[in-house]
Parts: sequence; C-alpha cells; structure tokens
Amino acid sequence: YFTVVSPDVGGAKRGELYVQLLEEYAASANTRVEVEMAVIYKRRKGPTQIEVPWVTGGHAIKGRDVVIVDDILGTGGTAHEAGLKCRQLGARRVALAATHAECSQEAWHKLGTEVFDNVFITNSLPVERLSQPLSLHWRVISVAPLLAEAIKEIVLYGSVSNLEKRRPGKL
Repeated sequence: YFTVVSPDVGGAKRGELYVQLLEEYAASANTRVEVEMAVIYKRRKGPTQIEVPWVTGGHAIKGRDVVIVDDILGTGGTAHEAGLKCRQLGARRVALAATHAECSQEAWHKLGTEVFDNVFITNSLPVERLSQPLSLHWRVISVAPLLAEAIKEIVLYGSVSNLEKRRPGKL
C-alpha cells in the first residue's frame, strides 16, 4: 500500500499525477497496488517556519509507505514538516521525491535519515554544486532521457505536446 502526499495544497495536482503513474505502472506489471493520496495544509509562521494544522486524507498514512512529492527543495522546511507529520501519523516508511534540488545548507540537516528513508531528486540542477556530498539515502534520477525525447519531438514534429501522453519508463 502506498500513499502519495502533497506537502502543500498547491502541489495537489502533482500528487494526483503520481497516483495515476503508480497505478499505471502497477497495472502494466500485473501487480495490484492500492494507492491513496493525502494533502498537507501548511501555514507559514515566518520566513522559514511553518506549521501543519491538518492533513486531508491522513487516514491513508498509518502503516503505509509514503512518498512526499515536491517541486523544489530550497530550505527543506516544507518537506521536513511534511515528513515529520507523516511519521507522527504512523507511516511505515517515508520517502521524498523532488524535481529541483536547490538545497541550502539548512536543508541538509532537515532532510536527514531520522525523517526520510529515501530522498529522490533529479539532476535538473547540477548535483555537483550542492553544498554537501549526497548521503546513501539520496538518489539522483537523470532527466537526460526526457530532455533527449523533448529535443527529438521538437526537431521531428515541432512540438513537445506528445510528451504529455508518455509515461516514465516508456521513453
């Protein structure tokens, strides 16, 4: 059982896409996987402080493997609070998947193994420029195949709109 968690209301559509992708992947592998979604509501208490007053779909976290999906890792504050909330709600394992890892120095302390079992980032930003070496629980996923496919679509067909119909693993 999986639960996809959006760390804020603005990422709910992204979370829905992850649910759909996980369901499609499971179906293509002839595996039955139950995937649910939760959305964390956050409230800013200051420039770098947030609180989590409630979670919609929080019942789908207890005893499950959770993946928090975010677009940008900056200070790590939102991801950290989301991870802590998932732990408090009884998640079995907590992973973080983020597209762009800007990762300030502060983020490294917040995204440690006491909150996250795994952190998945892409190399959309140069990984070498990160302020700390990646620990073993971090994984970098290359965007090169997607960019190559986008270039091919532009050169051959003049549009990248076909990429929207494709799923990871089919590129």
